[in-house]
Amino acid sequence: STGGKAILHEHELTYSLCAPEVGALGGGPAAAMASIHDALASELSSQARQEVFIRQQTPLQSDVPGSAWCFEDSSPLDICLDGKKLLGSAARRKNNWILFHGSLVIAVPRETPEIAALGFDPDIAACVTALSEALSIDFAAGEWTPSELALGEQIAAEKYATEEFLHKR
Repeated sequence: STGGKAILHEHELTYSLCAPEVGALGGGPAAAMASIHDALASELSSQARQEVFIRQQTPLQSDVPGSAWCFEDSSPLDICLDGKKLLGSAARRKNNWILFHGSLVIAVPRETPEIAALGFDPDIAACVTALSEALSIDFAAGEWTPSELALGEQIAAEKYATEEFLHKR
């Protein structure tokens, strides 16, 4: 697993991808995250008309030692703009499947004024196309079925809303 810091889900775009660890996603979480971030950095650079890049080993201007905020703590594969973290992701693998979750800051939140922000709503379809091409995955839009929605509500109530789950850390 990676990630684990707090994210204020305001003025940001969240993505999630769950797939078997095969093909472009078969080299482990770091390699798969690099493929995802390479595709997104390239596409966002094109849309922003300025360089959006993948952080290597250089500390960022947005890093705050000991901060609980995701965007004030950078990792080598984070996507950056103007020397500050712009997009961060977390990965979890289990039973030959891998789950990615990431957030792209659109506008700077009050709570973390020193982080980067894209400054505009990105072309999501172009980002999906870039990921599709990089990962050789054909994404398809869809709607949740009534049974999927009901199951989600049931799991939320029976597992995630319980005191035991909420206080297990």
